[in-house]
Amino acid sequence: MVLVEKLGQVSVRQLLRDFSEDDYIRQQVFSREAVRALCTANSIRRGRRLYKNVVVIDLEGLSREHVSRQFEQLMGRVNSLFANHYPETIFKVFVINAPLVFKLAWAIARRFLHPVTVSKFEIVGRAWQKTLDDAGVVLDGGAIPAMLRGWAAEAREAIDEFGIDILSKGFVPEADRLAIFSEGA
Repeated sequence: MVLVEKLGQVSVRQLLRDFSEDDYIRQQVFSREAVRALCTANSIRRGRRLYKNVVVIDLEGLSREHVSRQFEQLMGRVNSLFANHYPETIFKVFVINAPLVFKLAWAIARRFLHPVTVSKFEIVGRAWQKTLDDAGVVLDGGAIPAMLRGWAAEAREAIDEFGIDILSKGFVPEADRLAIFSEGA
């Protein structure tokens, strides 16, 4: 699954004005749970466990308000929550349309991160299409659409197809289920 986050398009001022920190985090958790349900639906359809995601973070429009202390703390809280509750669900992160200042900050920040974490990130400027093509990442229409279909609509389709009970249980491949529940285990 490819998730697209248009972080540069977020009006931080409006976000911080219109949502409490708890409301924003609750929305992020709902979003992550929808992704978990969609991964389960995808696993059922394909008959194998699929739980890792590719994330494309578009920084087009990044401004000073994105580096405000309050926004940084909010993003830190969300990242900490995701690291604790959704570990190892990221396969690769492509940061696209990254301005020079972000690339410089990344060059410093990466020194403080685990090498496995750093290896999951690829920072790309405006020439991102070839990088995604080379990695086999396909976006509808070959570009980032102006408006993306929301996770709620995708989740609703999966719930209609499989039911919430099945999606909430997750997916276990048949061979694993047999190994877990066999008499000798």
